[in-house]
Amino acid sequence: MIKHLWNEPPASGYVALLANSPAGKRWGVVYLSDARTDWLLSTYTDGQKLEFEHLVPQTLAKPVARFSFRTLHRDEEAPRGVCYVGKPDRAYDDAGTPLGGRIDELFLVIINCKGVMHKSYWYPRHSKQNPNMPLDFEDGFLENF
Repeated sequence: MIKHLWNEPPASGYVALLANSPAGKRWGVVYLSDARTDWLLSTYTDGQKLEFEHLVPQTLAKPVARFSFRTLHRDEEAPRGVCYVGKPDRAYDDAGTPLGGRIDELFLVIINCKGVMHKSYWYPRHSKQNPNMPLDFEDGFLENF
């Protein structure tokens, strides 16, 4: 089982965000690497930058689901870790124009086993049996908590 409470940042150069359980209880801290954040923001569109700024903290604070995984079907480079799942009430187009929420999509925040955010993205579909989980999440699923 993956340890889920990270008390100390891995090193200097990290920003901490509080993360909660789907029931709203404080769960721990997720770290954002300054270097990774700089790289992500240099490659993101204006809309993705706004999603990073607003939707990542929202998903960590109020997830609809959280599960540990060994691999994610869509994301071969995602390290073993934890996935926070959100259903934000807004999204942004590439130019940064606010849009309504994406009804048939989930916002995923991928955290590695050291508590550091790897990336975030919209997942195009959800499981019909469990609308708060990504489609085919069972392929790499370890534990829902």
